[in-house]
Amino acid sequence: ERISEETHIRAWVADDSLTCVARGAGKVLEQFEVLRQTLSSDDRTQPGGSAS
Repeated sequence: ERISEETHIRAWVADDSLTCVARGAGKVLEQFEVLRQTLSSDDRTQPGGSAS
């Protein structure tokens, strides 16, 4: 509940947390190249970088 309030993003405790983690990891791997490019961007990884 607090996570939802602080982030303004829906959040809940999964009934089967291990399956939830496995599915999330699978989704990351499916989009790994996009995620890698996003995370390796100089602007996004440096403190004070712009997100434009």
